[in-house]
Amino acid sequence: MKKVISVILAIAMIFSICGLYSSAAGKKIQSIKIVTKPTKVDFYKDTDWIYGLWDPSETVPGKADLVSSTRISFTYNPGGGIYPERGMVDMRGLKIEVVYTDGTKETMTYSESKSKTGFPVANILVSPKGGKDYFIGTNTMEVYLKADTSKYDSYDIVIHGGSAPAQTKQGDLNSDKKVNSTDALMIQQYAVGILTFSADQLKLADMNGDKKVNSTDALLILQSAVK
Repeated sequence: MKKVISVILAIAMIFSICGLYSSAAGKKIQSIKIVTKPTKVDFYKDTDWIYGLWDPSETVPGKADLVSSTRISFTYNPGGGIYPERGMVDMRGLKIEVVYTDGTKETMTYSESKSKTGFPVANILVSPKGGKDYFIGTNTMEVYLKADTSKYDSYDIVIHGGSAPAQTKQGDLNSDKKVNSTDALMIQQYAVGILTFSADQLKLADMNGDKKVNSTDALLILQSAVK
């Protein structure tokens, strides 16, 4: 009788172990969905990208020499990531939802770590749609995980052929690179209905960040001009 019980227990244990293995093996990626796009989707020449290929140093992490080429490479983490010769597309701020075949879900936020040799490694991967080269204009990027590259979601980035536009200083409503009484007068004229402002001008005119444009903002500009 003891032998029979032992055999039954052994069989039950085998089935239990097989079930665990089957469950683990059955948990595969069903879909990936972008919850939040990366903060940076516009890339400008010389600031964010250059023509050339990075030749990563085998001994110094983060150190790479630029080799002449007509291909577009990014200046963020040059020589690192899944494509060390291309630099890395800045994906900070990216958040995705991963759905598995067993019905469970997981939310992942993009992060970077260092490999054993000190080079940057991303937990979420990205590459141009269809594995094509980057080009000036709108590029569709495919986001996926190393566990299953066939499941992905996509978003667009814009690679600009020129330099980044100069940042307009708060209060500079006429874009003359100065913040002075002229800008204060424009705010006063807006307040009484003589002028209309664009959405960008409204942001520049709101000196105290109260979502209103009035004489208080004009006064702040005058005080700034005096200082």
